[in-house]
Amino acid sequence: MNNVLESPLDLKVDLFRVRCAFLPISSKWAELALCLGLDYSWIEEMKAKHGRAVDKCVTELAVKWLRGGGRRRPSWEQLVKVIGAEMGGNNCAYAEKVASYAFLEGVPELCSKVDEKPLGMSSASEVQRALEQVAHNWMELGICFGISYDLMEPLGQGDPQRSLAAVVQLWLGERYDSAAFGRPSWRKLVEVVGWRCGACNPSLAESIAKQHEATPIASPTCQPNHQEQLQMDKKHKLTPNDLEAIFDFVEGAHLHWKDIGRQLKMGHTETSSIVTTPGLTQTKDYFQELLHRWLKRAPPIHPFPTTEDLADALRGAGSENIAYKLAKHNDFMSSARII
Repeated sequence: MNNVLESPLDLKVDLFRVRCAFLPISSKWAELALCLGLDYSWIEEMKAKHGRAVDKCVTELAVKWLRGGGRRRPSWEQLVKVIGAEMGGNNCAYAEKVASYAFLEGVPELCSKVDEKPLGMSSASEVQRALEQVAHNWMELGICFGISYDLMEPLGQGDPQRSLAAVVQLWLGERYDSAAFGRPSWRKLVEVVGWRCGACNPSLAESIAKQHEATPIASPTCQPNHQEQLQMDKKHKLTPNDLEAIFDFVEGAHLHWKDIGRQLKMGHTETSSIVTTPGLTQTKDYFQELLHRWLKRAPPIHPFPTTEDLADALRGAGSENIAYKLAKHNDFMSSARII
């Protein structure tokens, strides 16, 4: 657990969670900035720039700190220490809650039922209409989609609906690291609106989900030479020889490979290093490298990986359709029922 809290935070991956942690104490953002080691002159600059718009000050503070702009190293451990012990007032209870942000994983069951086919620019108007009631949260939505703060900062002048439209264009145009954050889809939209966004709106997410339910997946058709290989007992100890069949089995599926890594108890540092591995450019490449590394972890520190472990991880990361196919094809159900 301590390794997760001590691990360095990453601007692209952790910005939305850090900002969510800052928001409940946004009225004390200047004190928080000082405790994180930012210069007083920078704080005064933000006050002059944004006035009473503390949400914008909080966003800039999160970006500045994650970029190494303070004297305190960006990590959950440092943030918990600052909030719980160094800021004025009794914040110990909230500091404990902040610590839990480091362990957020998985997605709600609702997301698994939503269409995950990639969206393009032709869907811009429909996406805009779906989000119009939360247009005032356009900046936070963009952060959760993975769009950089630098790209969005110039969009904040004027009508929130216009700013939202610009964010939608950036998202659908994939002007962000789609390998890390996932390609645009209705499933990703529901995930962000209903769960990942700090000002989440579950009722809106549910409404969008009902309008864009996924088409049920037909029974899997595997190559004959792999059909027998996938008929494994749920406690079957996976080996590298099994991976080719598994990769064929999930071919074409949109996988949240970093969420799968967290479900497989792989650390943030290990999963983040996969992105920089030479020769890997697509989500399927990252997923394959993830499973190869998972299998290499030696027992008894890590239990032998099994088919059931993989199905549980897929389900926990929001790929319930694939988990169900794998479970059904192998004639088992995990202890947690797959719906």
